[in-house]
Amino acid sequence: MVGIIGVFVLLLITRHGIGIWVDSVVYIGGALNLLSGNGYTNYILSANHGGIPITRFPPLYSMVLAFLGLLHITPVVGARLLNSLLFGCNILLAGLVVNRETQGSIWLSIISSILILTSTKMLWTHSFALTEPMFIFFSIMGLYLLCLYIENYKRILFIYSAFFIAMSLLTRYAGIAPLIAGIIGILLLRKENWYTNILDASIYFVISILPISIWLIRNKYYYSDLVGRPFVYHPVGIETFKEFILVFSGWLCPFLKMTDYVAFISMAFFLILIIITIYMIKYNNVAAFNELKPALPTIPIMYFIYLLVYIIFIIFSKSFYDAAIPIDNRILAPLFIPFFMVLLYIVYKIMTYHKSVTFIRYAIIVICVLYAAVYVDHGVRYAVKAQQDSIGYSSISWKNSEILNYISKEPLGRIYSNAWEAIYIIAHKRSYLLPFLYDSSTLEKNERYLDDVDLLKRHLENKDTVVVWLDKFSQKNICPRKKNLKKNYISR
Repeated sequence: MVGIIGVFVLLLITRHGIGIWVDSVVYIGGALNLLSGNGYTNYILSANHGGIPITRFPPLYSMVLAFLGLLHITPVVGARLLNSLLFGCNILLAGLVVNRETQGSIWLSIISSILILTSTKMLWTHSFALTEPMFIFFSIMGLYLLCLYIENYKRILFIYSAFFIAMSLLTRYAGIAPLIAGIIGILLLRKENWYTNILDASIYFVISILPISIWLIRNKYYYSDLVGRPFVYHPVGIETFKEFILVFSGWLCPFLKMTDYVAFISMAFFLILIIITIYMIKYNNVAAFNELKPALPTIPIMYFIYLLVYIIFIIFSKSFYDAAIPIDNRILAPLFIPFFMVLLYIVYKIMTYHKSVTFIRYAIIVICVLYAAVYVDHGVRYAVKAQQDSIGYSSISWKNSEILNYISKEPLGRIYSNAWEAIYIIAHKRSYLLPFLYDSSTLEKNERYLDDVDLLKRHLENKDTVVVWLDKFSQKNICPRKKNLKKNYISR
C-alpha cells in the first residue's frame, strides 16, 4: 500500500515534468541517439570528432528509455514513469527486507516504508532522470536474494541475485560495490566449508561481471577508453571524510541543523548502537557467536558490508578516477535504504533483548513513531513545494529563458556554449564544447587548450558560428571565463 502511495506521490511531484540536470541530459540524449540509429553517443559535439561515444556511463538506463521510446513514450516522459514505478518498488522492497530481517515485524516494516516514502533525499533522487533509482532497486534486490540463498541454498535465488547485480553494474559502474559485498557475504555468512564458498563466490563473480565486461571490451576495442575516466592519482583529504559523516548524520537526524559537532555526535551514537547490538547477539547465544557464522544475522550483516564497501569504492574512485565526485546525498543515495535496514535491525534487537521489560519496548515504539512523524512532516513540506514547479532544466525559469527560446527558433549553425545540456534539452539543438581549461575528472590542465582555442577562432570566422554563454550555468573553473572569451577569443 505504501509503495502504491509512493508511485502517486512521485507522479504528483513531477507533474510539470521529471527533473533534468547535467547527467540526466546524457542519459536522455543517449536514448534519443539510440532511437535515431546513432548509437549510444553523447548529445555534445566535439569540434574535432563530431559525435562523442558515451563510455563514462553504462548503457542500461538509456536503453530502457529507448525501449519506452519504441512504445511511443518519449524518454523524458518515460523517465518520469520509470522513476515513479521504481520509487514504489524501492519502498515496497525496503519493507519486505525489514520484515524478513526482523522475523516478521509488521510495524517496523511499515516504519521503514514510511521513512523511504517521506525522505526528502529519496524524493529528490527519484524526482530526477538519474540512474540512482534503478541502481538502488537492482543492488538492494540482488543482495536480498543472495541472503535468501545463503539461508536456504536454493540455486535459483543465486542465479537471480547474480542477474540483478549484473544489471546494477550495467546501470552504474558503482555496481562493483554490491558485487564485492555479495562475494564477501558468501565467504563470511554461508555455512559451508571454505572450498565450497570460494567456488560459489567465483561463479557469482563470473555471472555478475560478464555483461559489463562485454561493454568494457566494446569501449576499449572501438574507442580505446574503458570508463571515460583516466587513471590519475589525486588523494582525498580529511574534508572528504567529514562530508561522509555530514551526509549520514543528516539522514539520522533530519530535525537538526548539521554542524561538524552535531554530525560527529550523531554518528558516534550510531556506532555505539552497533556495538551494543553485537553484544546482545553474543549475550543471547554465546556458543553460536564463538562459531561466528551461525550467529551472524545474514541480511543486516550483508547490507552493513555493502555500506562499507560502497564507501571504500567512492573513496577509491575519487582518489584515482574522478576527483570531481561530490560526497553528497545523490552519490550516497544507494546507501540510504541499507543504512536504515541496519538501524531498524538494531531497534529490533534492542526490543528483543528487553522483551520482558514492557516499559522499554513501548518507549522504543513511541520514539520510532515520533521519528517517522518528523520524516513525514519534512516529506510533506517538500512534496507540496516541489509539485508547484519542476526541478532542474524542467523548471519554468529554464523553459522561459529568452536566449534558449531564441536558439530553438533561429536557424543557427555551429553553436559553442558553456551550457550544452540546457541548449540540447530545451532548445533541442546540439552544440560544441568550449575549450576546457581543466579536466573535471583529473583536475589537470588541458594540454590541448591553446589548440582548441585556435580552432574556435577559425570557426568564428564563419558567419554561421556563434558562442552562447549562460550566466546562470556554471562550469566552475573548467571553461574559460566569459570576460576572457570576449577579450581574447571572440573577435566579433
